[in-house]
Formats: sequence, C-alpha cells, structure tokens
Amino acid sequence: MNYTGLRWIKDDKQRQRIVAGLSKLRTGLKKKVPAKSDGTLLLATWNIREFGGTKYGGRTTDAMYYIAECISRFDLIAVQEVRADLKALKEILRLLGRQWDVIFTDVSFADGGNFERLAFVYNTAKVSFTGLAGELVLPSKTATERMSQVARTPFVCGFQVGWAKFNLCTVHIYYGTAKAEDLRRVDEINALAKLLATKAKDYINTSAPADSRPNTSYCSATSISFPAQIRLTRRSPETGSRSRPSCKSCQGVTWTRTSSTTKSHFSSRR
Repeated sequence: MNYTGLRWIKDDKQRQRIVAGLSKLRTGLKKKVPAKSDGTLLLATWNIREFGGTKYGGRTTDAMYYIAECISRFDLIAVQEVRADLKALKEILRLLGRQWDVIFTDVSFADGGNFERLAFVYNTAKVSFTGLAGELVLPSKTATERMSQVARTPFVCGFQVGWAKFNLCTVHIYYGTAKAEDLRRVDEINALAKLLATKAKDYINTSAPADSRPNTSYCSATSISFPAQIRLTRRSPETGSRSRPSCKSCQGVTWTRTSSTTKSHFSSRR
C-alpha cells in the first residue's frame, strides 16, 4: 500500500481518523481473510456501488483508503459497477502501489446496462495476465421475450499463477424489480450458466485431464526451455556447492543459464 499521501492531508483530524480507521480495518481483515502465501491464491469479487459515479456524491478520501486496504488483502479481485469515469479506479491503483494492475471493459450502452464497466484488479507480483480478454455474447437461440443479451456484458479474462492457468468470468446480473426472482434476471442467469458450461469444455478437455508432471524424456535434447520457477541446480547451505539434476539422462551435462525472461533458457554441453 502507498500511504505517502496521508502526510499531505492538511486536516490533522481527518488524517488521524483515516489512520485509526485503517488500523481497525486491518485488525478485522486479519481475522476474516487468510494470510497470503506462495502456495495460495486469494480471489475475491466485489460489487462497489456506483464506483466512480457521483450519484451519491462520490467517495470520500477515507473511503478510498479503506477500499484499497480491503483489495490489498487479496491477489485477484473482480470488481463490478465501475462507472464511466475511471478516476476512482485509478486512485485505488495509486494507493495499492506499482505492482498492481487492472483490466476493464468499455462502458455498457445496452438497455439496463446502466453505463457500467467490469474490471479485474490483480497483484502482478503473484498473478500474470495471459492475454485472453473478451466480452461474452449469447447465441441468438438463447433469446427470450424478456432478454436478447445480458444487459451488462460478462467479462472473461485469462490469468496465470505459477504453473496454473485459468479463466475467470465476472458479471453484474440485471437487477430489475425489487423481488427475489425477477424474470429477466432469471433468464440472464440461466443463459449465462449454459454458455459458460459450453465454454469450459472449449478450454479444458475434461475427458483426458492433462498430466502436469515434468517430462524427463526431453533431457536428451541439446536445448531445453523451462518455466522460470524451475531451478535446475540447488546450492547446499552447508557447503555452498551446487547439486546437478537427478535425471540419469542429464549426467555429464553442464547446464548454463542464458536468459532470465519469463521462460529461462538452458543449453546443455556434453
């Protein structure tokens, strides 16, 4: 979190109030939200009402700090009801710090779309964007008398954490009337659920799950590419010496790291 802006708040009472509020909020979040770790992904979804809008007067400085503090406790957050004006979203990113990024849609002009956006906010130190981003359009055969498309077009993006790649879809379902089962709302939910089930089959071959175990048969090649997370050598804390890969095919091979980009390239020399 970037708290440097607190020192520029001229009103001492306001600054002290924000600091006290952040302290209480941290205590509460610590009890409710698991601690971050290398082996976990903390995922959240949050409908922040009128986020960026002025219908209710906009957010106070206090509220912006508290929203950023809540988001910072997670690795990847889907945010609904982001308005056309991105000033509030950009302010949250500034408070979160440089390692945070965002992907968002254009404003929805559809009937019932309410001129809203959908967004994914993520910590780049943990999560990377794979490049997949799109808004889901329903097939015409799913149209009903009440609905032809989802009013606020669902937003799907691809992400990667370590070895795991996955796609997430966020949507703000039509509200309509103030009752539990508004008919158009139900239509949107049913149509979107069926579409996502179909899309999941395109992304994942459920009949033949992929084997994610390392394939040692590639070790006989003269040039091998490994994800950056793999370490081919290990330094002993006692002696400082490095151990070689345990694969029998690799015996007698000298491993040299030639790049430190997203995929670390190693060449082998007999």
